[in-house]
Amino acid sequence: MEGAAEEALAALAAEASVEVVREVPVDLEVLEEGALVEEVPQEIGRI
Repeated sequence: MEGAAEEALAALAAEASVEVVREVPVDLEVLEEGALVEEVPQEIGRI
């Protein structure tokens, strides 16, 4: 039962990540510098 719960949680996390990527305009140069690292958790918290 635990394995199924973990898989479901992982699937939800993956879907949430995809949604964040769709919503946040990504500038690759900024991303490489790590400037978006502080902004992404705020987007995840909003979901």
